[in-house]
Amino acid sequence: MRGLVAAFLAFVLHIGVQAALFHLVHVRRKLATMLMVCLAGVAVYAAAYARLPDDLAYLPRAFAAASDWVNWLNGAFVYWGLFAGYYQFVNMADNSVGVRSLIELEHGPATGLTLRELEPHYQHGWMLGHRLDRLVVAGFLEKMSDGRYRCTHKGARLARVFWALKRLLGLGPGG
Repeated sequence: MRGLVAAFLAFVLHIGVQAALFHLVHVRRKLATMLMVCLAGVAVYAAAYARLPDDLAYLPRAFAAASDWVNWLNGAFVYWGLFAGYYQFVNMADNSVGVRSLIELEHGPATGLTLRELEPHYQHGWMLGHRLDRLVVAGFLEKMSDGRYRCTHKGARLARVFWALKRLLGLGPGG
């Protein structure tokens, strides 16, 4: 139980620190930043775990963890799981065209918008350009002086992995 409480406390602090960073600093590499905050949160988790009372202080022996290490590792696993789920949520909120269209429709006229009225906000070139720029920042692509993009070694390796996975899973060429 102590591990679960420590994981929850560390994760709540993680959300606060990450939100403050994203508001105060222009973060270009969001995943890397979130991972660094997550790793710092492991130290917070360990400190919270050390300061919380032992499970036997308030739980019967039958409900206490088999060992302190099992309890610690369970809590660390829960902390990682909370982060992984939270990252998926942040990624969806940050990159989802569906989420963006919901926000645009919510802030648009009360009568709604037609597809034609929404289309100018979603020009394919803009969406693709935004994604290419993010891949450049992440080191998967390089942008040439004439405006062309090219895979870096890191990008080429990742492309081969995803190509193999798409073939293995029978996915088409789309996203």
